Order: sequence, then C-alpha cells, then structure tokens
Amino acid sequence: MIYNRAVKPSLRTPIPRLTAQLLVKGLFFALPPGLVAQTPSVPAPASHPDWFREATRLRHAATAGDARVVFLGDSLTAFWPKHGIGTWQLDIVPLQPLNAGIPGDRVENVHFRAGQMNIGENPPDLVVIWCGTNNLGKDPPDDPIAVADGVISLTRTLRRKWPAARLLVLSIIPSGPDPDSALRRSIRVANERLQKAASAPDADFRWLDLHDHFIQPDGRWLPGLTLDGTHLTARGYDVLAKPLVEQITRLLR
Repeated sequence: MIYNRAVKPSLRTPIPRLTAQLLVKGLFFALPPGLVAQTPSVPAPASHPDWFREATRLRHAATAGDARVVFLGDSLTAFWPKHGIGTWQLDIVPLQPLNAGIPGDRVENVHFRAGQMNIGENPPDLVVIWCGTNNLGKDPPDDPIAVADGVISLTRTLRRKWPAARLLVLSIIPSGPDPDSALRRSIRVANERLQKAASAPDADFRWLDLHDHFIQPDGRWLPGLTLDGTHLTARGYDVLAKPLVEQITRLLR
C-alpha cells in the first residue's frame, strides 16, 4: 500500500474522507477487500490493484487531452476499440473520444472515477454513460432499482461537474442466454426505472434504449452479436454504433 504520512490510512478514518485526501495528493491505493461495503448509489473504488493502475492511467489521459465525447463504463465500453475496431475507428474516433471504460466496473466504481476526472482546459460536449450490468450480474446481485438510482446519482454528479455537457445514458443490454432468467428480469426493471427518470421534466440526462436491438422476438440473442452472452462481437458493435452515432450527432448539433 502506498500512502503519504499526512494521510496514513486508519480504520478510524472514514473511507470517503480518506479516499478524497489521497486523491487530492494524486494517489490511488488499493483498499483491502471487504473493507468497504459497496452499494450502487455511493461512489467507491474497486479493491484490486489492477483497477487502480487503470483508473490512474485514464485520469492522466483525461487531464492531458481535450476529449469532446467521454465514454464512461465497464468492459462493454473498454472493449469497443478492440472487438469493434471498425466502427470505433470509422464512427467514434472522429468525435474526439476518450474511452474511459474499465472491465468489471460497477456503477459505484464508474461514479468514483467520474468524480475525479478532469478533461484538460475544456469540458466535454457529451458524456456517454453505460454501466450497471456488473451490478446485476454479480453474486448476490444488487437490487435493480438501486442500480438505476446509482446511475441517476452519477448523472447528477456529472451535471454539477460539467454543467454545459450533454449526458446520454445507454440502456443495459441483455445478458445471459435465458430470456426468462432473474438477471434478464432485473435488467428490464432497471431500464424501465432509467427510462422513466429520463422522461421527467427536470431530468439531467437523455436516454437511449438499445436493449431490443440485440435480441429476437422471443428474447434470445440475435446470432453473431455476442461472444459469451454479455460481451459484443464486431457485429454486435456494428448494431450498437448505428443508433448511438445517430443520437450523438443529434446531441452535438
């Protein structure tokens, strides 16, 4: 563990305050697993060292550049430039993007990172938020309403951070092969909650429902779109890109 003597970690120090102190000094450190009980609505770091290294790298990349569009999310976002390289290079790179996805991230981890992110001298024009599937897929899963509310809390943090930026929340896409599984039901509940919140007069964000683009009428995945029931193939990213780029184009006008 790396720390500064002035903010030596102590179990008596409240974790949010301790974390804030360390971040002010430009430090990330790995918290012992189980020290913090994470919930979707409370920003929190993940507990493994690899996460802190990647979070630090992305924080420095954000500070060094002038991204016009920031993509915040988990592995679905992180893997796009590799698994969907064609659409990423053709459709997304011209938008001056920052891909700030980290595999395994849950809503609270994305929220934590977003709160620490600075984008050079100019704030982004648009932030695309795509997370929640890891909260619902873990064992035991988080409550889908709590997951949706965590995403809503994240949008409020971003609105305070970048008041002029447009915020776009993407729906949680299907996960797993069984259309009638508890996971699929939770995904639908979370999406319904987010869609309702986005339609409110005082909503902080726009909503793009992508869920049904990936499935057949009976709820099964369309052939060739997923690697494992969760992550997308190149064709899956092709399906993602079309409605997303259309929405981004409208929001950036």
